[in-house]
Amino acid sequence: MRVDIRNVDILQDEITLLRQQNADLRQKLVALQENHEFALNQLQQAVGDRQQIEGALQSREAEIQALFRAMQDVILVFDAKGKYLNVIPTSAPFIYRTPSELLGKTIQDVFPPEHSDYFLKTIRQVLKTGKPVKVEYLLPHEDQEIWLEAHIAPLGEDRVVWVAKDNTERKRTEEELKRSEARFRSYFELPLIGIAITSPEKGWVAVNDKVCEMLGYAREELVQLTWSELTHPDDLVLDLEFFQQMLAGQIEQYAMEKRYFRKDGVMIYASLAVGCTRKPDGSVDYVAALMQDITDRKLAEVALRESEQQLREQADRETLLNRLLRKIRSSLDFNAVLLTTLQEIQNFLQIESCHFAWCFPNADPPYWEVIEDLHASGFPGLRGEHSAVLENALFTQWLNQEGVQIADITTIADENLRQFFRDTGIQSFIGIFLQLSPDRFASLICSHTQVRQWSGEEIELLKVVMEQLAIAFNQADLYTQARTKAEELERTLEELQRTQAKMVQSEKMSSLGQLVAGVAHEINNPVNFIAGNLTHAREYTSDLLHLMHLYQQHYPEPVAEIQEAIEAVDLDFLLEDLPKILASMGVGADRIRQIVLSLRNFSRMDEAEQKEVNIHEGIDSTLMILQNRLKTKGNQPDIQVIKEYGKLPLVDCYPGQLNQVFMNVLVNAIDVLESDASPSPEIQICTELLADDHILIKIADNGSGIPPEVQSRLFDPFFTTKPVGKGTGLGLSISYQIVVEKHRGQLSCFSTPGQGTEFHIKIPTHQSPRSA
Repeated sequence: MRVDIRNVDILQDEITLLRQQNADLRQKLVALQENHEFALNQLQQAVGDRQQIEGALQSREAEIQALFRAMQDVILVFDAKGKYLNVIPTSAPFIYRTPSELLGKTIQDVFPPEHSDYFLKTIRQVLKTGKPVKVEYLLPHEDQEIWLEAHIAPLGEDRVVWVAKDNTERKRTEEELKRSEARFRSYFELPLIGIAITSPEKGWVAVNDKVCEMLGYAREELVQLTWSELTHPDDLVLDLEFFQQMLAGQIEQYAMEKRYFRKDGVMIYASLAVGCTRKPDGSVDYVAALMQDITDRKLAEVALRESEQQLREQADRETLLNRLLRKIRSSLDFNAVLLTTLQEIQNFLQIESCHFAWCFPNADPPYWEVIEDLHASGFPGLRGEHSAVLENALFTQWLNQEGVQIADITTIADENLRQFFRDTGIQSFIGIFLQLSPDRFASLICSHTQVRQWSGEEIELLKVVMEQLAIAFNQADLYTQARTKAEELERTLEELQRTQAKMVQSEKMSSLGQLVAGVAHEINNPVNFIAGNLTHAREYTSDLLHLMHLYQQHYPEPVAEIQEAIEAVDLDFLLEDLPKILASMGVGADRIRQIVLSLRNFSRMDEAEQKEVNIHEGIDSTLMILQNRLKTKGNQPDIQVIKEYGKLPLVDCYPGQLNQVFMNVLVNAIDVLESDASPSPEIQICTELLADDHILIKIADNGSGIPPEVQSRLFDPFFTTKPVGKGTGLGLSISYQIVVEKHRGQLSCFSTPGQGTEFHIKIPTHQSPRSA
């Protein structure tokens, strides 16, 4: 409760007046005593009046004391020196000293100098001017600080009355309000978000720097414009519709993406969120808009859509190329590959004519020949030979291996050439040319009966297709050469077989070595060609399979046509089986190369590479090559292979030649088991490391065994017990040479008729450096 100091002064005056009246009554009583008879009645009446006055005085003082006790203010009286003259008790919660602790003391006794000096200065100012003042000050109280507001007024000439009240809550509220305003200002000027506040009545109220930055205007320029003037016309209708709904109370806020025009005329995209505050009558008071520049994101979305379209088109082109590559890789028939390619190109590009031609510029006269021609009905065919004029500009581009694209033949300067195209009905065409040899060019030409603009992607596609057709042609040509060479080799082998008897009889081993070396050389050329192309085929297949997996990963839901094609070709089986097929072809090629290498080693015309290898891997690879020989044939059961491998180190050897030894020994064992028709044929392979840094490989079968007279000749050249045409007698002889001479080892045979045969291959783990 707050007490006005003026009321306190009035109460003091009334008390003073009552006391004065009491003094007058006392004087009257003295006068009345002089006249007892007259004064008695007067005295009695005066006593009654005095008692009434004293009762009223006591009642008034009680009211004042009760009023003081109910007050929340502190009332103090000081003299000019700052001495406590009176401390009126109140219920103020911040009084931390009793009146008895303060009365008689000075301000200097109670407060530190920084407070007492200020209080004395203020008291003296009030006494000097005679005018009350209001001050605020901060005092410590227990474990906190409180703010006090004091009203100081003069009380006579040398006293002042000091009425103080607690303003801590108000000061805290003010400080929080300042902090709140500071936070609002920091949020309002947040650099990432544009904020604008308007009023339907006042217009612009506030706008932060980000809005000005986004729109390119100074704040003074911006507030002179309306939102309608800044908004793209196509977005203005929807924005105004939302705004009117908000003014009508149908919605409280809305959000949208809209376009604005900057001061420099550039269009930007912004994400807009609009809300409002309302007056008590429900009408809109203020409208706040939050804006964020999303131009980069919107432009990125446009670029992404364009990129996705390009990716889809690229995927279609790559799918086409994949189909063509599969056809090219799966066939050596160039004509079949060419027909399929032209059909695919015609369907993909939606063109009326597609043909492939050879050009022979060095012929007399030069000409070109269309060997495959696909065209729509009514479109004249071009199959056959056509003369070529070397002076023609298009033909010159052809010879320079440049692509030619003509959107409209009317733009061709050469009248004869224009007439040729008019005669064939061609209005637009594109040609891709590639030189395959000095005398032969290949051309892939697509044409249309109407004007057509050819895109760069279509040109690049046709260039890739032409390159693949060139590969297909080269493959077919090489295949033809290989077949011719194979036929020559067959004739050479037949001649070799016819001369073998003479060679054995004459014991001309040197001549035989030269002959074998010649055969190995002749076989090696086509084999190297096949093996070399298999390496590229595996790389291409790996790339294509990787690309296919990427498509399956990023485009798991193909279009219906692709899905039908996937099911038709059994894509999963194809992806799994194709690498196996190529691996098998590589193994076969390596097998032929190993045979050639063995022939060379036998004739001492070449050497193999020496390196450290895992012997078990060589045995396993040999078994893999012979897998078909181990399988069931007719009523004969599978040949069981029991492997008991010891722990072997890497062995320094000639791995290809050593694998040939394994091959020869195992093939002989298989031949014996097949001829014996054993009910449970079995081959056992054991390996172990010997104490003298040698390894021992045992290969045993449970066949009929080898008679003693045959065992002594097993490693002789051309000795065989097999029927004519089933063996050459070179396998074990070459194996003996590889183990004993190449590896400084031992090759032994142990056999008991009726109990099987066992070969021991013993070689050192390390070979001393020497020439093979």
